[in-house]
Amino acid sequence: MNRAYLLAAFAELDRQGHWNKVYNKLSNETLKQESNLNLTLDEAQKEENFAKNRYQNVLPYDNNRIKLTNLGPDQTDFVNASPLKVPFAGRNYVMTQGPLKETAEDFWQMVWEQDSHVVVMLNNVMEKGYFKCYPYYVDEKEPIKTFGDFKIELIADTGCKDYRVRKIRLSSTNERHDLGDREITHLHFTNWPDFGVPDRTAPFLEFLEKSNDAVESTGNDLPIIVHCSAGIGRSGAFVVADALITHLKQVQGLQTPAGDAESAPVPKTMEEFVLYIRKHRRGLIQTPDQLRFAWAAINEWIESNSESAKPEENGTTEVKDPSTEAPAPRKRHSTSEATADSREKRLDWAFRRQKIQEMRDRIRRVEQSQNRSWLRRFLGDVDSRFWLGGGAVAAGVTIAYVYLNYFSK
Repeated sequence: MNRAYLLAAFAELDRQGHWNKVYNKLSNETLKQESNLNLTLDEAQKEENFAKNRYQNVLPYDNNRIKLTNLGPDQTDFVNASPLKVPFAGRNYVMTQGPLKETAEDFWQMVWEQDSHVVVMLNNVMEKGYFKCYPYYVDEKEPIKTFGDFKIELIADTGCKDYRVRKIRLSSTNERHDLGDREITHLHFTNWPDFGVPDRTAPFLEFLEKSNDAVESTGNDLPIIVHCSAGIGRSGAFVVADALITHLKQVQGLQTPAGDAESAPVPKTMEEFVLYIRKHRRGLIQTPDQLRFAWAAINEWIESNSESAKPEENGTTEVKDPSTEAPAPRKRHSTSEATADSREKRLDWAFRRQKIQEMRDRIRRVEQSQNRSWLRRFLGDVDSRFWLGGGAVAAGVTIAYVYLNYFSK
């Protein structure tokens, strides 16, 4: 992917209005990929671990999950978190869910054991009346907290209406984890609605720069802990934008390549990149709007930094609409393929079921908030007003008839 492709492909999708189509195609390819690679979720579904998952259908793959070490009594190594390396950007991420009250200690243990110095939070604790994350961090209201063997203290808290940047001292209080402390940069984007996108890309780009500065100051090889509520939607969009902008900076000589970034292969298309990150954590990027927003942020960065681009990066690229590419010829399904298809349908239904439940919850809340009387609801209906009016006329005619025939004589 170069600058020319990113700008042209985005413009083509916008022109055709094919964001839903390309996203649905990605969803189908993801299910096939999950089946072909035999990506299982057994560990997350074990009885002793299942309650540690915020959502029943957002689970780490068995072959790609963070494992806790130095375990205490009755503690398992499970935490709902997935490592994700993006070699062409020299980036190392850990994608995780917003901690539950019961898993806040596990979260800080993971930060400690992964030697991470940067935590990116993309959700608020409460959203639309629902708890999306336990307040595992410190702020000016609560500057000190303890979670089991780990203590956190607020050093500084700065920012604006769209995000906060907190400096936190993380300390281990149990020699099992090696006694000591380290400084954590906690970057909290506060203006990203669940299943939605921010109104503008500019504050998000500022936030990405703050994150990049923190990573550069502590070492590119150390993992960035990234989470929202489920650790897939907003978190996936963050990774797409952060990794590709970092790659473009390195190509343009604005940032020193980290690790094997210069020699690592680069995905040819955005779709290829999304499928790559979904090998590491299920469902990264949850909506077409999130994909478009991340891509739009990348393109805004490109346009703002066009003067520093190399000539070959500004060339033209032939772009095909990915939603209209001809499908591969169908093959006869073997028994194993039929089983895979069945499994794909079950996985798809699991995602649908969660969204249906969320929709029902929203409808229930709207109904509860409508404090209207029975009569207003009755009169608000067109059919009800018709029958009520007709009944009143009929009653008037009947009373007039009785009066004229029995009382006026």
